[in-house]
Amino acid sequence: MNQRNNPRLVLFPLPFQGHLNPMFQLGRILHARGFSITVLHTNFNAPDPSSHPHFAFRSIADGLDRSEASISDIPGLISLPNNQCAASPFEESLREMMSSPSGDAAPVACVISDSLFSFTCGVAQRLKLSLLFFM
Repeated sequence: MNQRNNPRLVLFPLPFQGHLNPMFQLGRILHARGFSITVLHTNFNAPDPSSHPHFAFRSIADGLDRSEASISDIPGLISLPNNQCAASPFEESLREMMSSPSGDAAPVACVISDSLFSFTCGVAQRLKLSLLFFM
């Protein structure tokens, strides 16, 4: 199947197992229906690309480290990626994908973001991209 002719969806999961696994399940379903999938992920708890050979992977800087992940405040832990990634690395990566799509992938058609990444809405609006929140 020629991925260049398929609409490309960018998945942006929160970097925790309970968020990564459902997002990858969604990605597999969408890929089976003809979509090209790019997973944009933080460096913290990065997924293993070899486990998902039909997806493209791009990482963004997040400023997180393992010591921050050991805090016992779960809401605080979940808010760390929002505070650290903020819009800049996410937006820069999307702009790059939009301006120079790789030879085997179509331009970005839609971003599917974890609903806890609140900053993605503003970025999608600025870039005039469709955005779906995955809950």
